[in-house]
Amino acid sequence: MLMTNTEKLSVRRRWLLILLGLSFAIWTLADLEVAEAYAADGHGWMALLGAAAGLVWVAGLLFFTFSFARSKLDPASKAALEDELVEQNRKTSFSISYSVLILLTVTFFLLSRMTELNAKDTVTVLLTAGIVTPMFTFAWLEGKGA
Repeated sequence: MLMTNTEKLSVRRRWLLILLGLSFAIWTLADLEVAEAYAADGHGWMALLGAAAGLVWVAGLLFFTFSFARSKLDPASKAALEDELVEQNRKTSFSISYSVLILLTVTFFLLSRMTELNAKDTVTVLLTAGIVTPMFTFAWLEGKGA
C-alpha cells in the first residue's frame, strides 16, 4: 500500500509521540524512591537510565517542534494534518488525560488515608501522567483513525 506524504508525516508524528511519552516516563519515574529501592546497586544505573531517557526526550521534543514547524508542506497537506478529526482527537486525549489525573488524585488521596505516601513520588507520578497520557491517547486515536 502506497502512503501519501501526509500519511507518512502522520505516522511519524504518532511514533514520535510514543517515543516522547516513553522517554519522559522513564526519565521521571526512574527518579522515584520506589524505583531506587528495587535497583540492585542503588542510584547508579537508575540515574543513568533516567538521564539517557531525559536526553532522548529533549532531543525528540526539539525534533518534533522544529521538524513540523519547518516542514515545507503545501497548504492542502497542512490542512490534512490539522483537520477536524485531528482537533477532535486532541480534545479527546486531553479529556481522557484530565480524567486520569482526577482518578490518580483521588487514588492517592485515599491511599494517603491508609498509609504514608512520599510527596515527591506522588507529584512525580501525577506530573508524568499529565504529560504522558495525552501523548499516548492522541497517538492511539490517530492510529485507529478515530
